[in-house]
Amino acid sequence: NLQTWFSHQHIAKNLSAETSRFITVRYEDLVTDPDKTQQYIQDKMPFLQRKVKFSEYHLVATPSDRTIAALGGLRPISAASIGNWRGQLAYLKAQIQKYGDLTNPLIDLGYEKDSNWMLALEEVSPDNTDEKLKEKAWYKRLWRNWFMLPRRRLFYRISCSTLFGMYLDKIRWFLRKLSS
Repeated sequence: NLQTWFSHQHIAKNLSAETSRFITVRYEDLVTDPDKTQQYIQDKMPFLQRKVKFSEYHLVATPSDRTIAALGGLRPISAASIGNWRGQLAYLKAQIQKYGDLTNPLIDLGYEKDSNWMLALEEVSPDNTDEKLKEKAWYKRLWRNWFMLPRRRLFYRISCSTLFGMYLDKIRWFLRKLSS
């Protein structure tokens, strides 16, 4: 839903402004030219070694049965889903009414030049029946807001530290090895 999109967009914007350790990869770039996007990522992170081209990943991947079921099968990267939002105009209009206008973020991200895209919603009746928003119990919200989020922020700050970051990475690596 749009609330989640706004939340994630806010996080991405803050992380991008805060540090150069993050890069943005546009979905549209990935699905229209996966190998060019892969090269962009490698240029930004020269320590990465290419094992297989993104465009050929479906030929060598061995996902779990659960993953295949969730994705509806293993297939090549495709740009077919670009613009699918146009088939969800009633839902989009309801989401905008509920969570606010997204024109400025779309312009900032380069998806739109101005607010004229909203003209497509003028004759549409809002319909929010597809929204699957589960309200968490108060104690889960409390746990998340007072323990999990501050803990994640702390670990992020520590991992960015030149003094402790290297040690935290080694601990994470060790814990992953133990759990696998």
